[in-house]
This record gives sequence, structure tokens and C-alpha cells, in this order.
Amino acid sequence: MHAIANDYSQEQLDAWAPKNHSLERIEKNICYVAHIDNTIVGFADLTHKGEIDRLYVNKDFQGKRIGSKLLQKLEEKAKKLNFQEITTESSIMAKPFFEAHNFSVIKKNEKEHRNMIFITFSMQKKIY
Repeated sequence: MHAIANDYSQEQLDAWAPKNHSLERIEKNICYVAHIDNTIVGFADLTHKGEIDRLYVNKDFQGKRIGSKLLQKLEEKAKKLNFQEITTESSIMAKPFFEAHNFSVIKKNEKEHRNMIFITFSMQKKIY
């Protein structure tokens, strides 16, 4: 949590990840879940427009290529759906991960979410 806390205030963290979530958005997406010994350690989802909506790995399991494997599954699905590219709106913290996986920054954004301003990056990757 320290790396996240360095990039975002507590108010921003609370606004971005409220305690009460709706599952409606997740249910409409193509979702993959990573688990180890019946414990969910990460998940990723792709919209039907080719946008990575979320890619999350539990902090205790980061650095074990779980995020890379989830991203690979999303890319494989995007290819099967004949997408020419996939996109994401990356956080400051996730930007280096996506860049390491050949995503390019299209633009830097200031996004308002629940009355808080966040810096994000619109990114894309061509699918071949």
C-alpha cells in the first residue's frame, strides 16, 4: 500500500475504491481471475470494445508475473475477437507495467471521479 499511498492521497484512494461496489460493470465484461490454492490473487477484465477496464494483483502476489499472465489472456481474447488494438486508462502506478508490455501513451488525463481529481494515462497497444 505504500507505493499507492505515495501516488494518491487517502481521499483519492477512498473515492477510487469505495467499500460498496456494484458488480454490474464487471458482469458485462470478459473477466479472468487468477487464483492460487483457492485464494483469488488477481483479476483482469476487457470490455467488448477492447478496453482493459481493470487489471489487479494482490500486493502480496505482485512480482510473480500474475499481472503479465492476466494481460496475456486479455490479449489472446482480443485477438480472437479480431480487435486491431486494446486500450486502457492507466493509473500513475500502473503506467510502467503497461509500458513494459508495449503499450504507448496516447495522452495524459486529469480525471474527476467522485469529486476527486486523478492523473491517468490513455494507452494503447496494437494487436497483431
